[in-house]
Amino acid sequence: MLYLNGKRPVFSNNDLAVNLGCIFENVVASLLKSSGFQLRYLNKKNIGEIDFFIQQNNRVIPIEIKSGKDYRNHPALNNALKVREWDLDRGLVFYLGNLERTERITYLPWY
Repeated sequence: MLYLNGKRPVFSNNDLAVNLGCIFENVVASLLKSSGFQLRYLNKKNIGEIDFFIQQNNRVIPIEIKSGKDYRNHPALNNALKVREWDLDRGLVFYLGNLERTERITYLPWY
């Protein structure tokens, strides 16, 4: 992915901080796919954008990838976890940091 939204280069003047989100999402997609997961994506007006959904046994798990310091800001994931019909018991956020857990969200390091 050379361009973000077809307009702005992801990398400009060797500045890697421009947008690493799309790079990390692609890396995680490759890792999940190579581990045998079928990947699903969601972008719904009343929920928001969820990077991935995977199925593990009989459970569906929403996954968000965060490249910045605002890793606790994930309104779409919060909205998805509130949909009773979906019966999602937890979500995952991959970010730069150590393992953390809240009631329904597990934060995992990228690696």
